[in-house]
Amino acid sequence: MILLSGFDVDDEVLLLHATPEVPSLLLRRPFTDLQAWDRYVHKHTPLIDDRLPTRRFKTLMTLSWTRQDLIDGKHLHLKKNVSLCETWIQSTFRRLPLDMQRDFIDPEAYEARRRVAADRVASTKAAKDFGQFFSPDSSIDILLDIVFAIPIPVSSALFLEPSCGNGNFFRPLVERGAKRILAYELDPSVATVASAVDVPGTHVICGDFLTSTKPDSDDVIVVVGNPPFSSSLHDDVILSFFRHCVDTWQPAVLAFILPDRCAKPAYVEVIEVTLSRGGYVIHRPIVAIPDSHFDFHGRRINKPSVVLVCVKQS
Repeated sequence: MILLSGFDVDDEVLLLHATPEVPSLLLRRPFTDLQAWDRYVHKHTPLIDDRLPTRRFKTLMTLSWTRQDLIDGKHLHLKKNVSLCETWIQSTFRRLPLDMQRDFIDPEAYEARRRVAADRVASTKAAKDFGQFFSPDSSIDILLDIVFAIPIPVSSALFLEPSCGNGNFFRPLVERGAKRILAYELDPSVATVASAVDVPGTHVICGDFLTSTKPDSDDVIVVVGNPPFSSSLHDDVILSFFRHCVDTWQPAVLAFILPDRCAKPAYVEVIEVTLSRGGYVIHRPIVAIPDSHFDFHGRRINKPSVVLVCVKQS
């Protein structure tokens, strides 16, 4: 049984006691834990209509109080809400799986679960900040079909992936004859995943492609990939990738998977201005990808996209 024993307004936590399992242990838990219970119970038992009494809890969270205060005759206006909220806590707690009950009561298990949740939130935020929408094989194949139809020295060319993510492009490139792949990835944790992909001839650099320099060689360079779709680091990171490719790396072919907004005439004009200063043109009409989707932090995200391929004029 869980008893509602008070609220600490400074730390913004409810004071709870678990009885009879741990009668001496005071649990200090945020209101968000109860919101998580409510979502879980009504996702798995939707017919139950006993929803979280949010307004009553918020009344209890306007000041610090304890159960002893109520016994001593203080804050009597809270007594009804305390009783109703405690009843909700007890009935909802009983509906939770045993592992969730244990993790809520056991201090070590509770902290471990909170760390996992915090890591998940941080990882998702990083994915958003870095614009990590990773292309599936179906979209990659459409791009590579166009690129490999262009006369390029496949076996000797250096294939450059400016934002390789988890390395989805590597294997399809090698299967089509690529011998050398140079890839950049800004996120260290994702770069580690890409580096672990067992594909011969691949070198992954953990760093910012936009500050990279071209090796001193006469290699034919073919750029493929999908730049970050959005980023808190740049106003328009896609254009930054185009500019750096054209100005610094001067590839023979430049092919990107892009959000469909990049196919709008006004945006295409901006891209063409960037390309023209390096002597590049768009190779063929921009191709819309059917059933376009991406992997965002392990989840499928349906998002319209296109393939844009550019070539350097001889």
